[in-house]
Amino acid sequence: MADDKLRSGVVKFLKTDLGIRKINFALPSAGSVFRLWPDAYKGVGEAISTEQIRLVQKQLPAGVGAQYDPGLDTLRLRIGFDINNKRDQAFLVHECTHAFFDIKNLGQHLKSSDEAAAYLAEAILLEAGSQPPLGTEQVRQVSHPIAKTVIKGQYWISDSDFKALSAAWARSEGADPKTMFNSNGLNTLSRSARPLIELTK
Repeated sequence: MADDKLRSGVVKFLKTDLGIRKINFALPSAGSVFRLWPDAYKGVGEAISTEQIRLVQKQLPAGVGAQYDPGLDTLRLRIGFDINNKRDQAFLVHECTHAFFDIKNLGQHLKSSDEAAAYLAEAILLEAGSQPPLGTEQVRQVSHPIAKTVIKGQYWISDSDFKALSAAWARSEGADPKTMFNSNGLNTLSRSARPLIELTK
């Protein structure tokens, strides 16, 4: 488990960071719409605070700062994770995007949609802080120019930009763009038994 100091730092960041306030967009996907807005991350922070999402530290593969497991409702942070480090913050926002969609209990949907939204959220946070992409992967290179348009006020992501993000993710991961992903809601019980805040928009 992560210590209380790290947990409180993560929760505070998700609820108050100015860069997260720039994350506000709607991404059309296969007849559905994936929406993200600042309070979405406050909701994830609340779920971490009440331990409905478990926060743990463990050794992760090289170049990976964080992972979210929807089956176990668990957010894993790399050993040495520093909430004040801009790169670690971006990894966190990426994985908390997956966590938010899990909270929303979206069920089976295209993994490319989940990833397109997560990479775009990551890029918005970095661009808001004048930071470069986390890596040279094509999906990260594609996401940053789109992130700049969101920061300038664009809300709806065009179908062509969504397709570009999805295709870039598939190429970067060597994945089938039709792979499905299951966001099944939070199944673990909070130790404090506090209800999760309702997240709607």
